[in-house]
Amino acid sequence: MIKKYLFLFLGIFLFANVFALSSLSNPSVCCEKTNDGGVCMNVLSASSCNSGLQIVPTSCESTSFCKLGTCYDSKEGMCMENVPMKVCQENNGTWSEKSANELSACQLGCCIISDQAAFVTMTRCKSLSTFYGIDIDYRPEITSELACIETANAQDEGACVYYENTVKTCKFTTRKECGGRTSTITLNASPLEDQSGKRFYKDVLCSAEELGTINARQVSTGCYEGKVYWFDSEGQRENVYFSDSEKSWNKGRVADPDAICPESSDSKTCGNCDYLLGSRCSEWDSILGIGKPKNVDHYCKTTKCTDRDGKERMNGESWCVYDGEIGNGRDPAGSRHYREICVDGEVVVEACEDFRNQICIHSGIDSSAGEYSVAACRVNRWQDCTAQTKKDDCGNTDVRDCIWVEKVYGINFANGSASTPSTSFSNPVSSVSSGSGTGDTLNTLTTVTNAASSLDNTITGKAINHVVGSGVGQWEENELNNNLRTNRTASEEGLCVPMVSPGNNFWEGSDSTSICSQASARCEVVVVEKQEYESIVLGTFGDKKKTFSIFLKADNGSLIPIEGLREDDSCITMIDKSKGSFKVNPKWAVRANAICSALGDCGADVNYNGVFTDDGYEWRYQNQSYYFTQSDLGALTSATLGTGTGEAIAVDYIINDKYKLNEEDYVYIKQ
Repeated sequence: MIKKYLFLFLGIFLFANVFALSSLSNPSVCCEKTNDGGVCMNVLSASSCNSGLQIVPTSCESTSFCKLGTCYDSKEGMCMENVPMKVCQENNGTWSEKSANELSACQLGCCIISDQAAFVTMTRCKSLSTFYGIDIDYRPEITSELACIETANAQDEGACVYYENTVKTCKFTTRKECGGRTSTITLNASPLEDQSGKRFYKDVLCSAEELGTINARQVSTGCYEGKVYWFDSEGQRENVYFSDSEKSWNKGRVADPDAICPESSDSKTCGNCDYLLGSRCSEWDSILGIGKPKNVDHYCKTTKCTDRDGKERMNGESWCVYDGEIGNGRDPAGSRHYREICVDGEVVVEACEDFRNQICIHSGIDSSAGEYSVAACRVNRWQDCTAQTKKDDCGNTDVRDCIWVEKVYGINFANGSASTPSTSFSNPVSSVSSGSGTGDTLNTLTTVTNAASSLDNTITGKAINHVVGSGVGQWEENELNNNLRTNRTASEEGLCVPMVSPGNNFWEGSDSTSICSQASARCEVVVVEKQEYESIVLGTFGDKKKTFSIFLKADNGSLIPIEGLREDDSCITMIDKSKGSFKVNPKWAVRANAICSALGDCGADVNYNGVFTDDGYEWRYQNQSYYFTQSDLGALTSATLGTGTGEAIAVDYIINDKYKLNEEDYVYIKQ
């Protein structure tokens, strides 16, 4: 604003000099700028001019650079006439030789700013409205300043006094709505002459004693524009509420809320609520009205909220809430993501799209009051995870939400078939049996019919469980937690699975079959018989003994001895090497089941209500079926699942009640 005033003063000063010097007798030189800094000056001698700029032996009115015209300031929306071209250009204005009335940008209209008005251009109105933080109200049909002022006056508020069935009453309204004759209030004023007209008293309350109306002061409270106001006996608004009722009444005159009591973020004694400070008008909600003053039913209630973890949230802040553990393929069957928002002191719950087709993400914005959390539901981009064969492609968070995990022997998404049939089982829990063979094949099929994921034992079957996400979203920042069924790996040998496993209509079958059958595993075992001499000393003169070695057949046909594998890499374990007997390995089966569960609501696991279901898979060797138990899954909490990549080893399947993850194992509960 200072610059504007300086600019206007400079313009007036320059214009005065232009006209003054233009009237000199017989001027001989026009200076573009004088040695004293004057612009477009007529002088008697060229020695008075700045030699570095234009000097013309004629009057300035005859030059192009000092020609007078209209200067338009597009930033402020102001038009000034009789401005030299040079002055306008030096002040970043747009100059025209036309008059202001001929320029569309300089056409004036009425700009309504609250209860004030200004006769200005539309651009100027926009600038003023932005400065005061209100919506623009520009009325080009009003073509005179007087009419504009009258329009503003019509918004004046006050007492509209009239007779109703011989009873003198009053309505607190605007001058325009009253439509009555404007009057000045005086003590012991005489009644309305004809008792049929109306009189308007600006900035006067209907309960003012001088008016003599039936309106009794300060009978009740109510909300108006977010603040708490007193209302009289006839329901007419008075001044903002304050526990000092005399100060609030202000002798029957309208008072600015700030003059009655300071703006409040949370007060029961002052009704000057301020939404930006975090309060709004609300009804009393105390039990039996304890603490409520007489005739006062409203107060300034804080717009802040408290989330499920007891953390205070600012108005407008949003955050994520989950049914249980999230990400890394751990989302339980039946779980869903939610977004909660603090709206005027109340927490509003918005559910993301069901079947985890949407995930909730969140990030933080720094503010003077601390971090301001912003959350949103967005599409879960899991659909092409299993098609990725390279780690970098899998982890490209710009296009998909996937993670690269350690490969499980026998699972190859590239060789999987979406048409593989699934089989449902409702089986009793049984222990793993032993078997033997020589070159037989062990088939392990992982299919679907039920739910999927494990929970922290603190999670219960509530509609929305007590797991609140805050801070930076792990998907957006790629901060993946390490609670993975199969540990993340830096190796290029791996599998790509959804970061957040999608939900399936597993009770309908078809959708689940196409998704879950991709994790079907085939483990081909080769048992080789050997004849070895029992005694190294006797050598060939001694007796021979029969031994067996077991190999897994790789995709390229090569044989991999199980002796060199990690325990959970092999689908079987040797029982007696001399007899060639072996048994199926539940640790391998559990790892295969983990991959299956990561694809969706597949495999055996616990749903978000804590119910374990083990009929979402088929584990078979020849004609014998095998099963792993819930305790088998929990046993892996102490298993070594990494491959020496330097990453933290992930605990797995925390189902049993005796084990609970520490807070640092969860990204989503860090504060």
